[in-house]
Amino acid sequence: MQSNSAFSKIIAMKVRYYQLKMLNRWEVFQLLYYFLEFAESRTEGLPEAVNNKLKELRAAFDIYDIEIAQQRQIPIEELQKAEIERDFAIRKIYTLVRDYIDYRFDEKKMQAATVLKRIFKKYGTGSAISRMSQDQQTSMIGNLLQEFARPASVESIATLNLTDAVTALTAHNDVFEHEQRVRYTAQAHYVTGVAKKARVNAQNELLAYAGVVNAYALVEGEGMFVELKQALNQLVKRYVAQARQRKRKEEG
Repeated sequence: MQSNSAFSKIIAMKVRYYQLKMLNRWEVFQLLYYFLEFAESRTEGLPEAVNNKLKELRAAFDIYDIEIAQQRQIPIEELQKAEIERDFAIRKIYTLVRDYIDYRFDEKKMQAATVLKRIFKKYGTGSAISRMSQDQQTSMIGNLLQEFARPASVESIATLNLTDAVTALTAHNDVFEHEQRVRYTAQAHYVTGVAKKARVNAQNELLAYAGVVNAYALVEGEGMFVELKQALNQLVKRYVAQARQRKRKEEG
């Protein structure tokens, strides 16, 4: 057993509950993922109680992993792409309708543009619609497309050769609505008590593991635990700094 004078020299695993609480769910996930990857490769020669505690941490992490897996698999890129494409489509349709309002070379096209411009008057310009909030825009485009589906509108759209543009607007708006529903479902799933409990359990197991390592280091010597301590301390430091930087940006 080490002398009391040696106790003060021991560097503990520096992780506290309040630090973990600062992190968002992805930061907690990444911290645990990287630490487990490191720790599980360095179990040889460690006390059985330490390795058993690591297994309990792994089990808690795996449950947490399952709880957020659904959201990790939903790429936000699809939502963003659909939004960009529908914004382009609505602006382009409106621009062409506006241009044909005074297309004096073809009376039929002028009349068709007048029919469609009258519809837009209820909802705003293409640019105005594209700048609305996502939910408001989705609702607005849905109403607009219903009016575009009326026989007189369909004929006017065809006269101005806008059928492809309206079809594209419909398709991208449908994709956006679908992706948004999927993300809302995933987010709603995450905020359930089960998911919250999975995170808390994983965090508590990490704290318990650190406590066991620190206790054994005091009794048996620090040597075999140095790499584990350094790895966890560096990860905690990195993600806490990242969380603080993120918070400053949000507040600024």
